[in-house]
Amino acid sequence: MFTTRRFAPQAATLLLAGLTLFSSCKNDDDATTETTAPSSYNFENASYSGQTIRLKQLDVLTAEMKSANTAGVVLSEDKLLAIYSGDSAQFDFDTDGKNLSSKTETEGKVIIEDWINKLVQSSIEADTNSSSSTGARQITSTNGDKTYLVAANGFEYNQMITKGIMGSVFYYQATSDYLYGLLSDDNTTNLEGKDYTAMEHHFDEAFGYFGAPTTFSSTSTEGAQYHASYSSKGQGAGLNTSDDIMDAFIKGRFAVSENEMGDLPTYIAAINENWEETIYASGLHYLKGAQADFSDKALRCHQLSEAYAFIWSLQFNISKSVTNAQINEVLDLLGDDFFSISTTDIAAAQTKLVEIFAIPTDVVTAL
Repeated sequence: MFTTRRFAPQAATLLLAGLTLFSSCKNDDDATTETTAPSSYNFENASYSGQTIRLKQLDVLTAEMKSANTAGVVLSEDKLLAIYSGDSAQFDFDTDGKNLSSKTETEGKVIIEDWINKLVQSSIEADTNSSSSTGARQITSTNGDKTYLVAANGFEYNQMITKGIMGSVFYYQATSDYLYGLLSDDNTTNLEGKDYTAMEHHFDEAFGYFGAPTTFSSTSTEGAQYHASYSSKGQGAGLNTSDDIMDAFIKGRFAVSENEMGDLPTYIAAINENWEETIYASGLHYLKGAQADFSDKALRCHQLSEAYAFIWSLQFNISKSVTNAQINEVLDLLGDDFFSISTTDIAAAQTKLVEIFAIPTDVVTAL
């Protein structure tokens, strides 16, 4: 069942409407048959292969970008853009014509491509830069366990691109396209040649972008990818994020399958809330990590880059609970140089993020 949010009473009121066990009754000669939502996302006609392909394409792009964490590796911008645009020659699996670039939110795409360019330039500069203290370079954590390629300003662009695509493609497409327009979709006639309606398919596609296996929960996380995997941050801090969003996805799809629309807006609202929660909880988690590891430049830059991209991604839900101006306030506090950033700057960004989402103190502490 959904967890009541102490910091969002208006959302909690809405979600309480979904606490009653979902059921549908069908009359047959005065007999009543009651059906309930399943415990997993195992619907016979579920279809989201396109989303699965795009998650795999981001796997390939991320692996290629991370190769530059090794000294001497220079990235090819043409190759990275070919992966991003779905060039089938870049993959060892059938892409079915799918790609990441055409699904990226318009303004987000401009930034992602700029970050790709900056990542490539960083790899070129690092290859010719003999200095270990200035310019783009590979930097290693104090304990010697981790090495990352960073730009001259400390931005680890491969992390920013991966998390940025998670936001500007996966989160954007699911929340601002499929779920936002779901209630106006047809749910009476199957699509031509298919065994599902437009509404069923669009709901499935939103689920596919979350990156969760069909049996995903807080106690069954094997196979979780991207946002599904990161939802454990909020779950572990007491927000019940993983279980609440999966519960809403399952019950929402069941409502669509049964053509029972009464509670569907509640489930959509729960998905939006918990997905947003996944992202800002992850951002805050990495801000806290960067603060704790401040003296280790490698770990600081790595975690600030992740935090920056997660927070940047919050803008891509048309139903978000905050404004773009508020999101930009947090990003502005982080500035444009992670080598010169201060602990005061990071603390200010944390405070602002906690403020705009009204995150409870115990959750902040647990993250």
